[in-house]
Amino acid sequence: VEYGDPVLANLVVKEFVGDMRSGVYHGNGTASFINGQVYRGGFDAGLMDGQGTMTWPDGTIYSGSFVDNTITGSGSYSWSDGSTYTGQVDHGLRHGKGIFHCAAGTYEGDWAEGKRHGQGSLQYRMTGVRAGEHPAVYVGGFSENKRHGTGKMAYSSGNAYEGEWKEDQRHGRGTMVWSAQNETYSGEWRDGIQHGMGEHTWLAKRFVATNFVQHNKYVGMFVEGRRHGKGSFCYASGATYVGEWVNNKKHGDAVYTTETGDVFTGKFVNDRKDVANGESDTPNAAVRVVWFEFDLADLEADAEKTQANLREIDTILSRYITELRGCYNKYRMLGAPANEHNTRILSRLQFLRLLKDMDIEVLGLSTADANRVIYPVRKSWSLHGAADAILPRDFYEALIRVGWRIFGPTVDPTSSHPIADCLLKLVLRSLAYDSLKGYLFQNDAIAQRLIPHTAKFEQLFLKYAEAGANGDCVLRWREVMFLARDIGLFADFADRSAVPQVVMSLHSNMLAEQCTDMRNEVTVLELMEFFTGCAMMWPGGSGTGTANDGEVVQLEVTTDGPEAVEAEATSEPPTDTTTDTVPGPEAVVERRRSSVTTKFQISMSEDSGALLSHASSPFTSATTDLSRVNELLALVL
Repeated sequence: VEYGDPVLANLVVKEFVGDMRSGVYHGNGTASFINGQVYRGGFDAGLMDGQGTMTWPDGTIYSGSFVDNTITGSGSYSWSDGSTYTGQVDHGLRHGKGIFHCAAGTYEGDWAEGKRHGQGSLQYRMTGVRAGEHPAVYVGGFSENKRHGTGKMAYSSGNAYEGEWKEDQRHGRGTMVWSAQNETYSGEWRDGIQHGMGEHTWLAKRFVATNFVQHNKYVGMFVEGRRHGKGSFCYASGATYVGEWVNNKKHGDAVYTTETGDVFTGKFVNDRKDVANGESDTPNAAVRVVWFEFDLADLEADAEKTQANLREIDTILSRYITELRGCYNKYRMLGAPANEHNTRILSRLQFLRLLKDMDIEVLGLSTADANRVIYPVRKSWSLHGAADAILPRDFYEALIRVGWRIFGPTVDPTSSHPIADCLLKLVLRSLAYDSLKGYLFQNDAIAQRLIPHTAKFEQLFLKYAEAGANGDCVLRWREVMFLARDIGLFADFADRSAVPQVVMSLHSNMLAEQCTDMRNEVTVLELMEFFTGCAMMWPGGSGTGTANDGEVVQLEVTTDGPEAVEAEATSEPPTDTTTDTVPGPEAVVERRRSSVTTKFQISMSEDSGALLSHASSPFTSATTDLSRVNELLALVL
């Protein structure tokens, strides 16, 4: 609704009551005009001047400054429908800074000759707004009452746009977010529609606090809101299409790479491969399928051997692709709600669980070292990011790198494709191991309760870990014991005698004496498994735990002697300024410097050097009750 500014017309006085000097109105008075207007206020030499109030017959009222019979300065208008304006005016027109309220909304900002012009904010007051919705708001440039220039628009639906405008339309460069559809577009616009170069992303719903789910993304040309021209489309599965588009469909010359790494080069017609045309003599239309493309330069410097390895790797992956996909799908669904099974991507946490289930530690590779081995697969990963997403292609390359690390030292040196030989050994081993171990993923309800807090466990991991080379860090079981004690796990939740059993059950090759000094390295996965094991296995707090041989295992933590108390009392206050309630690394370091030795002692049978097999859990009282898990989270959070 637009409101015209009232005008002062036919200023012929019908009646005047007030001060006069030398026969003219001067001072304060009330003038009634022949057209029904009434003025009450100051006069100077016969003219309205100073502060006053003008009332029009239709109920419009102005109160404020007058200069030489004109409404100029600052004041306020009110209209009969309840609308108001407060701000600067010039010759009766809103001009300068001002605030306008009406039934449709509120505008605050610049005005020019009665119109919104310059910078301002416009809040639309809408009727029938549903629960959870908010009034739409625009903040930015205006020109003659229209959104123009650069501005931000937040819609009542939750959608938002930020960018350039022209005559009330999105026009130029800008970014739009459709919250309900989980879509974003950033690029060029024309007359309110995507037009020109842009990037459109379809975001899949994520499992809370993780990066398990990827998204679809198109980068290329748009014409009147449709994909048209050159563009690339990256699918959540890992497949990609790079080529031409017509009216939202893949149409023309293109290169299509499947999620498994197969490459098709040729023509598409109406979203489908034109195989017949691809088999013609035209070089650009020829169809060629190449082997899986992996960058193995850091594993093999010889270019000829690299190509031989890639060809053999392609053969191995093609031969076992069904089994490998089944393995990928099994582990990506661990802990996933039923409605997310079609959109989940394997996480680093789940991949490390797969490696542990294959007993890679027995082969001499710890989970922590395996985590470092796969790090080069994707540059966007963080070194210890448990929630990083692993696409199918990344999955295959990760297996290649792990296989090479484990079997490389013993592979046949005369082989023309040693990396592929190592991959085959690992693939065959994966097929031989089919049991899910550990505690975290044994029960979907527990996994779904804990996994949303993966970021918190990562935070604790980094807080208690020791700095390593090249930005790396190392967390060992002894630091985990300090962490467990600091959050009150020993005092308030779990029986201490359960702790060594949980620790040893998480390592296939851990000796009892290794558990004594707690020097084995830990990943975020094992940190989460440890706390889950404590929560699941001792719901009754019986105070004892039984190992495989039936002997009682006990833990003694003696870090809180008088010297330790004195050391902490005299230490400098920690410099950690985070809001996290978990003690910072400075406190942990101070405890280590204490003269009191931390001891983790185990009383077992005389065969204390025997391996405790991960396959047979030492616990028999597992529970699916979430109450203990919730207690655990209360401590961790």
